[in-house]
Amino acid sequence: MNPINKFTNIDAVYPITDAKEEDTLLDYVWELAMLIHPALPKKVKGGALEGSEALPTFKERYNNRLIKMPLTYEEYKKNKEIQPTLAGLEIDSDKFWFLLLFIWDYTQGQCFNAQELAPSPIGELNSFIRLLSQYKAVGENPLTDQIQFSKDITLSIQINGKEVQTIQHPNTIGYLLSLCEKSFQSFCDMELEDMIAMCEVPLKEQTIQNPIVAKYAISPCCSSLCYSHSLMES
Repeated sequence: MNPINKFTNIDAVYPITDAKEEDTLLDYVWELAMLIHPALPKKVKGGALEGSEALPTFKERYNNRLIKMPLTYEEYKKNKEIQPTLAGLEIDSDKFWFLLLFIWDYTQGQCFNAQELAPSPIGELNSFIRLLSQYKAVGENPLTDQIQFSKDITLSIQINGKEVQTIQHPNTIGYLLSLCEKSFQSFCDMELEDMIAMCEVPLKEQTIQNPIVAKYAISPCCSSLCYSHSLMES
């Protein structure tokens, strides 16, 4: 028998204001979901609340018995390796079970039943910065220094698949790179709702042929890109 038959507090998104007693079973799920699938911060007096839009979906799928784990709850509770390990680490067994359910269902939805995604605007910008930065060798300011890259770099502009212009001068490319770096850093300092168009992930026209394409709607999440960008600079 599972720890709970069905969740009733389906629409809870923000744990601090929306959670009820039954949601304590999802403490570990909340922590992960707010990192990998965050909701827009909810502004309240004195700050903003974090949440996740994945929780309502997870609860509905759990209630409808749509999460097919390769391990049953009974098998999990009787496992003589798992349970002593969790106890030794002081990890709540039932909360960890729901974390496993969430990870299993979420990764299947994102990897096996997912639509093919085009890069988000901020994702493309991040990739562009990373690509050019690894070849930058000499010169810091493209306005005053002669920029030299370690490889010959050419940028191409195409219209309807036809190349109409190429950019070859290292200082021109260096200047574009510096503008992108400054803009990217400004995005990381902004509230998510103020740059939502840069974070939206468009779906490609061609998708995997599967009717269950989006169990968990893709939410805009730029924090991981900003974090990785800060590591790249340090």
